[in-house]
Amino acid sequence: MPHKVHPSIAPVGIIGGTGFYRMELEQQQSFDEDTPFGECKLSCGILGDRRVVFAARHGIHHDFLPGEVNYRAVIYALKKQGVRKVFAFCMVGALKKELCPGDIVIPDQFIDLTHGRLNTFFGKGNSVYVSMADPFCPVLSSFAADEVLALGLTVHRGGTYICVQGPHFSTRAESQFFSGFGDIIGMTAATEAKLAREAGLCYTVIASVVDYDTCGMGMKDMRKVIMNVDRAAKKLSCHAPPPISCKCAGSLSGAIVSGSDLFDIIGGGGHSSMFNMKPHQ
Repeated sequence: MPHKVHPSIAPVGIIGGTGFYRMELEQQQSFDEDTPFGECKLSCGILGDRRVVFAARHGIHHDFLPGEVNYRAVIYALKKQGVRKVFAFCMVGALKKELCPGDIVIPDQFIDLTHGRLNTFFGKGNSVYVSMADPFCPVLSSFAADEVLALGLTVHRGGTYICVQGPHFSTRAESQFFSGFGDIIGMTAATEAKLAREAGLCYTVIASVVDYDTCGMGMKDMRKVIMNVDRAAKKLSCHAPPPISCKCAGSLSGAIVSGSDLFDIIGGGGHSSMFNMKPHQ
């Protein structure tokens, strides 16, 4: 590890969405991280004076549909690596006319319409109910909005992300219906956010608008969007703040819990012992 890297600062976690499958880093290494929920392929490296851990949500060849992604393995693997702050990138459709293709939306709410996904680390005799009132870290979201805006991109702060099961896009009737209570539509963020909250991670979404929920954008425009995503990821990685004043890390402290093996699941101070793991060496 080079001298300029601060080993005492937790690495930054980047989750890449559609089109964003790799991130160029110094001293980069890729490996499969073992988790209780299966393997997760990660890339680690250095950017500026920060260590970065990158995970391609859908796999490096987009092997997994939104309903097939092993979200639990991804979030667990990032936490195991010592990540405490996660910037999750995704492509979305706009449900409001004021949002234009190429714009960035950093939502502060979501409505989860997915079904059948494994969206908790708990269960099987141990019940944990965490608050999702404010599902994305407000401090990290505000920081991300400022940093992306400084790149000259159009940024919309706040908004509701409608998370659908996919992989199909909406019918016109569905889009009209969703526009009544949402701003953007995607297929991944709600599941990740719930797991990140259970893991005590600061998690925010940087959503790139690619169409008006009709998938009508050309590949030339898509390439431009992906270039902007890469720029944003690098800027956020280099400038990510040190420990911040938010409630994310203590999310399990105020959770409602029950179960016969409660002590094994929830450690001292209400933090989950299942996440007391050392980074990959």
